[in-house]
Amino acid sequence: LITGCPPCNTKDDLRRCSGCKVMQYCGQEHQISHRQSHKSACNAIKRSQQTLDEEGQKICEHSSGNMFEKEFGRFGTMELAQPYLEARVKLVEEVLRINTPLAIDTALNHAMEMLQLDHNDTMRMSDWIPALLLRLRWDQDCYDFLKSCARTTQSLSNTPTTRSVDAFEPLDRFCPDLSGLSLSQLIALTLLKLRMVND
Repeated sequence: LITGCPPCNTKDDLRRCSGCKVMQYCGQEHQISHRQSHKSACNAIKRSQQTLDEEGQKICEHSSGNMFEKEFGRFGTMELAQPYLEARVKLVEEVLRINTPLAIDTALNHAMEMLQLDHNDTMRMSDWIPALLLRLRWDQDCYDFLKSCARTTQSLSNTPTTRSVDAFEPLDRFCPDLSGLSLSQLIALTLLKLRMVND
């Protein structure tokens, strides 16, 4: 992960790029010098954000009341919501082209908000979230999330909130039947267990 200003690795007094908002620089000089490397991803993020804003505006214009609140949890069942959700996934993909903790955190926030909006998880954000948590080294949060996913075969609105579970517990205590987890989630669980052993 890039944890500082890309040209010099300075980590103090950083300012965000005004375009993508997920890359940081120590000053204008280094931002300009890094522009050629950063330009493509930055512009892609700006375009994706604009598309998302436009899709959100369409929902507001073609619905009575605030559909983001009114259909909270059922948002993915609305036909009008599909272009918005797809645009938001595209934004997450573009944000993740930037390899910074800020980018991963931003992508994670989008994924979590989409999961809250759409408990049926039509965009499969529950497959993305464990990997993002692992990249941020939020291992306990990752384990808790995976355990919550494994404990329900229903919509994620019924997923119990699991907190600070012993991540060293054997798999049969984690979940007797791992069929509730997707392949992506199983890979995340495997990587998490390996990291814990090695750490």
